[in-house]
Amino acid sequence: MKNKKITTVFLIIAVILVWGTIIYKILKRDTGQTGKGNAGPMKKEEPVQNRTGYHLLLDYADPFSLEREPAHSSSEEGPATGPLPEKAVWPGIKYNGMVSSVMGIKASITVEGKSLILKTGDNFDNLFSVAKIDNDSILIIKENEKKWFKK
Repeated sequence: MKNKKITTVFLIIAVILVWGTIIYKILKRDTGQTGKGNAGPMKKEEPVQNRTGYHLLLDYADPFSLEREPAHSSSEEGPATGPLPEKAVWPGIKYNGMVSSVMGIKASITVEGKSLILKTGDNFDNLFSVAKIDNDSILIIKENEKKWFKK
């Protein structure tokens, strides 16, 4: 029985010492008295020099804005430098989708009810040519005028 009391007293003293040390270190850290954590007065930040040659382009549209512009506009035109040229008359073109095979990527389109499969750079009866093919849209050039057609 006497041995149990000595063990209990010893364990209580050990627990008080451990928790006392933990509480002391926490209080000492909060008051800023430790030598390791106190680095002295802060220096002014020096500008970071770009050694890689890369430059960030920060003038892009907000990707989370509800009022953002579509990825492809309905027509891409250059800046006006004089009198406005006459607009090209576009035939009824419908983009059906993209066909991918070993031979490359082609577009399935319908022109005035006629189904065609064309690749980038192909001309159709000297009316227009295919400039770019995407999953959901196709860029067609006619008389120096560009126009995107979507599915």
